[in-house]
Amino acid sequence: MPTKPKAISQTTKHMTKAEREAREQAETKMKNALAEIKAPSWLTTKQKRRFRFYVQQMAEMDILTILDANHLARYVCFEERYIAINEMMASQAYTVDGKINPLLVEQRQVHNQMEKLETKLGMNPSDRLRFMKPQGEMVDELEAFKNEL
Repeated sequence: MPTKPKAISQTTKHMTKAEREAREQAETKMKNALAEIKAPSWLTTKQKRRFRFYVQQMAEMDILTILDANHLARYVCFEERYIAINEMMASQAYTVDGKINPLLVEQRQVHNQMEKLETKLGMNPSDRLRFMKPQGEMVDELEAFKNEL
């Protein structure tokens, strides 16, 4: 399994000047972009903490931008609401007077909203693949010579 990339300051590998500059530019670009992503002021302190957690997790995948901050904030709100509904449902039945418990209906609606936001943010493995930048094909320089032999 490949090792995770390290910051330039922690790398002991010998790099050419061009490699070092490219790595430094990539690091500063990523740090600047993520530094600009701030939790909206309407989130509670607990929600802001969760928001920052998701920003850190998604930073590793490089799929989050400033434009996604609002979607992520709504996701955090829905997540908190979903947990609260689950706690309330633990002490109640699924039916009330022969009808579906209103909490169950609300739970389903919140779940559907969370799924939509997860898709938009790339939080599911299959959705994340859509956001990943395609790697260029590795061209084997010796492949052209194999056919000649």
